[in-house]
Amino acid sequence: MEATTKQQATIVHLDVDAFYVACERELNKELRNRPLAVSQYNPYGDLKTCLIDDPARILYDGQQKQAKKNPNANGSLIAVSYEARASNVKRNDRGLEAVKKCPELVIVQVPVENGKASLTLYRDASERLMAALTEYMKTSALDIFQEVICGRTERKGNDKPQQSNKSLVDIKVEKASVDEIYIDLSIPVQLILKQCREANKWESLRRALLKDDSASSHTTVGGLETSEAAIATNSLTKDEIRRGSSLQVDDSKDAASAEDELGAVWWGRAFPEAWGDDELSLAIGALITVEARKAIVNNFDGVYTLSAGISSNKIMAKLASGLKKPNRQTLINPNNQTTLQKLFHPLPIGRIRGLGGKLGEQVAETLSVKTVGELAKVPLSTLQQKLGDKQARFLFRTAQGICDEAVTERTKPKCIGAGKTFRGVLSMRTSEHEKLKKWLGNLVNEVHERMSSDKSRFAKTLVCWLHLSPVGGSEKSDRKQMSTSAQLPRNASAEKSTDIAFKLAKDIIKSAGSTRGRDAANPEGGFLVIGMAVTATNFVPIAQGQSSIVDAFKRSAELSPTTGDKTPASQRPRGKTQSSSKLKSRAAKSIAAFLQQDTQFTRDADVHGSTALSHSGQTGGELCIKESRAALAEGGGKDASMVSQMDVSSDVTPIKKKFEAGDGKHTESGVEVEASVVACKSQSALEDSQTEGLPAGSAEESVDPDLEYAKQLQASYDRENDEISRMEQRRSSLSRTHHEATGRKAKRRRTSNPGVVRPISNFFAKLS
Repeated sequence: MEATTKQQATIVHLDVDAFYVACERELNKELRNRPLAVSQYNPYGDLKTCLIDDPARILYDGQQKQAKKNPNANGSLIAVSYEARASNVKRNDRGLEAVKKCPELVIVQVPVENGKASLTLYRDASERLMAALTEYMKTSALDIFQEVICGRTERKGNDKPQQSNKSLVDIKVEKASVDEIYIDLSIPVQLILKQCREANKWESLRRALLKDDSASSHTTVGGLETSEAAIATNSLTKDEIRRGSSLQVDDSKDAASAEDELGAVWWGRAFPEAWGDDELSLAIGALITVEARKAIVNNFDGVYTLSAGISSNKIMAKLASGLKKPNRQTLINPNNQTTLQKLFHPLPIGRIRGLGGKLGEQVAETLSVKTVGELAKVPLSTLQQKLGDKQARFLFRTAQGICDEAVTERTKPKCIGAGKTFRGVLSMRTSEHEKLKKWLGNLVNEVHERMSSDKSRFAKTLVCWLHLSPVGGSEKSDRKQMSTSAQLPRNASAEKSTDIAFKLAKDIIKSAGSTRGRDAANPEGGFLVIGMAVTATNFVPIAQGQSSIVDAFKRSAELSPTTGDKTPASQRPRGKTQSSSKLKSRAAKSIAAFLQQDTQFTRDADVHGSTALSHSGQTGGELCIKESRAALAEGGGKDASMVSQMDVSSDVTPIKKKFEAGDGKHTESGVEVEASVVACKSQSALEDSQTEGLPAGSAEESVDPDLEYAKQLQASYDRENDEISRMEQRRSSLSRTHHEATGRKAKRRRTSNPGVVRPISNFFAKLS
């Protein structure tokens, strides 16, 4: 079921209040309800490892009688609790400066690992919280449907949506950042609204909206605020909201029970006669959201609270969630001109999503406008003339409160990266290769650790980014931020990825030029590295299911009789049996069974540097996989890392046998796979090849060679199967066309002159 119109879409943006502070409070209950700030680590300190549960992370505690001013506590604050914001403590304040504003403040340092901040604590908390929030939104939609439509006030925990109401849990979730998420509730909202209309359940819906501790008492209607604190909060700039303002705390205290007088009038209108469909949709969305937010508070012991914005598009929902904080929600109807004029148009351009950076500054300077209302008065033709058609249409529609950007289903990040900034004396010359590679290795290790926890996908691209400053230069305009990327082999080790990142870094340095920054101390010139980052991106899902050769390999003991079932026949389960000929046929076709045989491996090489892996089994069948090392290196094949670990010893055995299907070859990116019969070698050669080139102490962790072999062939067999399927479909289509054409010709011969029988001699005459 789809929303009937775009105007009736119901989009919710949720933002976790003081997220880093909440994570620390979940970890340490003693920090709850106290003014708390989370500080960046001291980049000029000893950078020693400080793990999550290390008590040394508490740099300052204002409640201690002899609280000492730890010099490490003077780092920049990255998160501030609302108790501390009441004392005008802001983000980016220095720690000791914040202590002067709030003497009872507690400062906690982020964990430190590998010489940089470790955000694992916060990422793990984000995954748990967002997953729970998604489920609570679905549960809330089900509860409200059953309360309003079915008349049930309580729902059993094991209740599941019936087949006809599966749309109630059909929501789209887009994770925007570690503490932000968009949720599209259009489908369940429209289903509830449709049932209310068809079953005349308006009175039930009205009671649900207006009951105590429900949507009406916890939702501010944007543009209808009357209190001075609320109006002052709406006028805050984006930077003031990001850093935190005491006005937000004052506004929160001012709205303890009912949000605003005009808001109460809005909720109390004649129902549903005085309501439009867009207003009803947003009200139902607000009801679902408030129930989900309460569930988060209850199930996380009050540690996490969320501020929410409900609207019909992403721009307005994002704006609404930042208006009322903490632990509140705001509804904005962009179809209401009063709302646009009183709330939206007076806002600075930078408050709008997508216009908070350089684009917003460019627009303000080019058009000489400061507010959204001033931008809304600029004709489309003028915007197109000065900014181009694409940006002009975006700005014109945004100023009218219109946004067509859909919520994109995404619960995992598009990329996984790690970065490091080197300030002042910590910066390094581009010629210091050992130090450069060491830090790249630290970043790669962090990226690999995070990727290892995701078993459903893998990255195909590795990006290296460097921030360079000329030696002896002080102007920011002389600095360069450059990046480049390369293919990341699947299952590449951290060492291999580090080598790739280091090569990319050298390419960046080379392209940046080496003549800048010459001075007496550095006559050859060059750059200083003042920042770096490594990012894995271009993720693709890992193929899973019954068609996977790896899965077949793991199930081979159950599928193939050649593995040797030693269970007595009398104890085996009875059922439909198969003839021995069918079992033998299955055994012959089962790659998994073939791989499970007692095998011996050897490595061979030809004079051109190619390597071959030979595999023989009990039945006498042998398999040789020949891969060109040079081709793999040039094409960036996914098995290049494995080939680099193999040894070279002797000539390749001549090919004697091809695959049954086709000519037995499959080529991609310069990699050729062939089947042949080869002589058996000793198994010790394989064991050497598995450990060669690995770091010390990792030999016992080497993977099963059969499993590695299966992984290598997986992609080739999948592509071959796809090609065979396409060929069969084409052949079937051609055969069907041929039969139809033949039938039409025969019918014409029968109906044209049925009484005439042509002699067979005419046929042979045509042949001659």
